[in-house]
Amino acid sequence: MLVLRLQLALCLVMSTLGIAATSEPLQQQTDIRLWQDLPSETLIEINSHLNDRQRFAWYADPALDVASFPGHSLELHGETLAAALDAYCAKAGLEWVHGERVVWIYQPADDERLSKLASQLRSKEANQRIAARNALLNNPSPNSLSIAFQALGDEDADIANEALSGLHDFLHSSPEWGPSMQTAMTLFGDPDWPRNAIHPFLRYHMDIMAPWAALQIVAQDKAVAAAIATAVERHQDSIGDHLVLGMAAACARLPDTAQQALAPWFDIGGGWQQRYITGRAHAALDFAGAVERPKFTQLKQAVEAALNKISSDDRRERRDGHSELSDVLSSLAHRGDDQARDLILSLAMDKDQPGGVRQAALEALQALPHTNMIEPLIALHKSLDTDSDLDRPILDVLRQIDDPQAIKYTTPALAKTIQGQIASLADIGDSRNHERRRRDIRSWLEDIASKRGVLPIAVFAPLLLSDQTPQELRREMCNLLRNHRHPSMVEPLVQVYQHDEWPDVRRAAALALGQSRIPAAMETLREALADRRSPSARQAAVQAVARARDSESFSTLVTMIDQSTSNDERVFLIQHLGVIRHPDSADYLVNILSDDNRSHLDRQAAASALSLVPTTLAREALVAIVKGDHDLTLQRQTMNALSPRSHADVPIFAPILIEIMASRPQDELLRMVVDSLVRCMVGLAAGHPLKEQIEQDMLALIADAEVSNNARRGALEAFQYSDQPAAVADRLEVIQAQERNPIMRRFIARAAEELRIREP
Repeated sequence: MLVLRLQLALCLVMSTLGIAATSEPLQQQTDIRLWQDLPSETLIEINSHLNDRQRFAWYADPALDVASFPGHSLELHGETLAAALDAYCAKAGLEWVHGERVVWIYQPADDERLSKLASQLRSKEANQRIAARNALLNNPSPNSLSIAFQALGDEDADIANEALSGLHDFLHSSPEWGPSMQTAMTLFGDPDWPRNAIHPFLRYHMDIMAPWAALQIVAQDKAVAAAIATAVERHQDSIGDHLVLGMAAACARLPDTAQQALAPWFDIGGGWQQRYITGRAHAALDFAGAVERPKFTQLKQAVEAALNKISSDDRRERRDGHSELSDVLSSLAHRGDDQARDLILSLAMDKDQPGGVRQAALEALQALPHTNMIEPLIALHKSLDTDSDLDRPILDVLRQIDDPQAIKYTTPALAKTIQGQIASLADIGDSRNHERRRRDIRSWLEDIASKRGVLPIAVFAPLLLSDQTPQELRREMCNLLRNHRHPSMVEPLVQVYQHDEWPDVRRAAALALGQSRIPAAMETLREALADRRSPSARQAAVQAVARARDSESFSTLVTMIDQSTSNDERVFLIQHLGVIRHPDSADYLVNILSDDNRSHLDRQAAASALSLVPTTLAREALVAIVKGDHDLTLQRQTMNALSPRSHADVPIFAPILIEIMASRPQDELLRMVVDSLVRCMVGLAAGHPLKEQIEQDMLALIADAEVSNNARRGALEAFQYSDQPAAVADRLEVIQAQERNPIMRRFIARAAEELRIREP
């Protein structure tokens, strides 16, 4: 099976040797799964494993199956990724380009503007160069990055240094790329999550960010690669420059240049930070092809040398031996061939070897799953004593092998072992050790659930239905099954949903059933909507069908709202009508929002729900509430509903917010409008008409003496995101000269000064 290794700081470092080592049937399957032919649900699969900070700009909630970009959305129905990207970008006015297992989606740049910036980048004035560099990198496209990074090789040292500073900023600004409008996604060919291209990032909590993907794509341009090589030759002294240029050279696949740039890192000692950066540097060299692969005979000799140290009487030498053995086993696994696999397996099977050696060998074998290992590993597992330390490592190897024999043996064995681990919790009196064991069990369950197919469900089923399994672990297992859509999961989850004594566990089971969208699961949830015996189970069913956007449940939810006598229940149901996004949701919610006879709670819930319904009718109803003579609490709730929560909201909400600001609502609401428009400025690209409109309206607001100073000060915040600092500064100075309030004059003057600093 294809083994991909995504190393630390680079989006794309992977084991190319693993390809040649796969068995023939699996290799054929891998060849077929070219990234262009992967189903579009791959987007969902990627994002379902990332936290909010790491998540790409793709909005890929597995329950909704929708990817969105500002103002546009694309339903995913299993078409190929290439077709999905083509349709998506055509609809959103975007473009995309791919590198090696990487796709970068970007906003197309204006060629005339790029030409002007290219000339400005070589200006004699430092401010002009900086402004041009920032403009090129802040709105990146392949052409803009190519212009900026070709300047690395410019004969003028000042120009080259500005470009190098830009490269530093570009790569180090990656945390801001996660939610940005430009995004990249790393694709994988192996459907088994632990061995795909992203998993190592998650294991080490690394960022998967667009700058590295963008640089990898742009660095394939020969002119950019040549400029990077020139920059490495020039910068012999700065360690910081060496690191970033070495990474760039690795992206350009320049092995000698990367070696030259990164060599100093291996000569510096001390501290975990230095070791961490050295690890990144080594990964970059590996990616660039600068690391020479050791021969099998050399690795075998290294294993023997490490084993000799481990058998030593000297404690320090034994420790060094274990460390060296771990490294050489990793190198053998990286080779991925039959010789390497056989050597590692022989260590695992050798009963004369210490337990630590055998465990290390079994851990290395997880990266080399092969059917040839099934029978010897099963025989070894059967021969183990009770509570052997090799129990779990053997099962971890076997569960990586996609073979009926391995699955049949591993499933009950895993369940039994985990049940034993859970039972042992009762014997641990120390709270710290007790919690450590719980964490270990949870971590193992997560690892098991990361593999698709029947195995994790078969392992979890008896644990879910056992009274011996702690409540939080049952809930955790239900949550882990949310991303599985296998028919075998329905029966155990239905049992949990209907019979578990804990409401939070029942809710987790319901959400997993809804997210699967399996017909039998949805039928169970629809029936549960009518069951009034358990309010918590009914509430969980509402959440599940709403998140699954189950259109057949819409009429039932409306009936439940109309018949409900509980304020809390009614508010809960109304809010979920927005989540379900049924075509008739907007009409029903607008009626509630506009009905003065409805309770404030109902109307506030309707306002919140309407913000999730992307229709003109919904937006117009929300604007009417803010601009009209209504309850202030309701208006606040409505304004919160209109506040952009992501860049995708900006083109939708900005025109509405501009309209509301022009009506000059009362001060508190006006300040909320201003703050929301400032957030819109962050999400709009340079030169966007909406961005220019917001700037002009903010200037008019600041000049309006009838507006409160609170709102006017808030409006000044917008200009830190202006693309026209000189023009805005000129306008602010005129406004300042006419301003009578001394406090506001100081605020306006300070804003103008900050813009002058940014002025080209």
